[in-house]
Amino acid sequence: MGLISKFRGKKHVKLVEEGNKYLKQDLHEEALKCYEDALKINPKNPNVFYNIGLIYLGEKKYDDALKVYDELVKEYPDFMEAWRIRSFIYRDTENFEEAIKSYNKILQLDPDNLEILLFKGEDLNELDRFEEALNCFDRILELNPEEDSAWFGKGVSFRGLCRYEDSLDSFNKVIELGYEDMGVWGNKAQLLFYLGHYIESIKCCEKSLMFDPELLDSQSHILILLKGKSLFELKRYEDSLECFKKVLKIDPEDVDAQEYKEKILEAINDLN
Repeated sequence: MGLISKFRGKKHVKLVEEGNKYLKQDLHEEALKCYEDALKINPKNPNVFYNIGLIYLGEKKYDDALKVYDELVKEYPDFMEAWRIRSFIYRDTENFEEAIKSYNKILQLDPDNLEILLFKGEDLNELDRFEEALNCFDRILELNPEEDSAWFGKGVSFRGLCRYEDSLDSFNKVIELGYEDMGVWGNKAQLLFYLGHYIESIKCCEKSLMFDPELLDSQSHILILLKGKSLFELKRYEDSLECFKKVLKIDPEDVDAQEYKEKILEAINDLN
């Protein structure tokens, strides 16, 4: 290698290192200038293009980032990290079909990648492709039977297939593994309602609502409505009415709450 080539090689490395330093400090403009100068010396460095994509991603320039990663995976089809970032962009922008195409490529390179199997299962659930999603979650649980996110995903898949008992078992497993949040108890409350177990559903609604005492989460609205419906089925009309009043205070246009309120008032009048 001649002296000029060595000098250019060292300069390229220095520019990349400076760009990396700026990137870590979120100084995107400075980092991009270093990377562009580095590419003038060596236009074939895939890691530089990868980092340029990260800059666009950090600035929420998703289309520009995708152009970079599309070119990268076309030129370097086994560049798994590029496929990974590409999949996350599509996932974050709710283009689940494209995200799944990237997951499939990653899983060709790394078949037991738990993170990607989980994301693929969750995105398949978003597309109502529940049977395919179950395959992903089952594979995860073969590798790690205590992965609570996979049990949660199975619960969602089974619910989508109207297999309510199986779904309930899955959410119970999540709780058994020590993971509890508003979503787990809320899902369990819905399933118990579907199965006609109204008292148990109410208890789960109340547990779920403990995670949002100020009723700021959009799920709280749904849970209060669900609790009101269970109370209505139990003919506890006064308590039920209070729930629907709360719902209508949050959303005066809620049709379900309006209809149930009318039903309750009719039922109370009939009793009197």
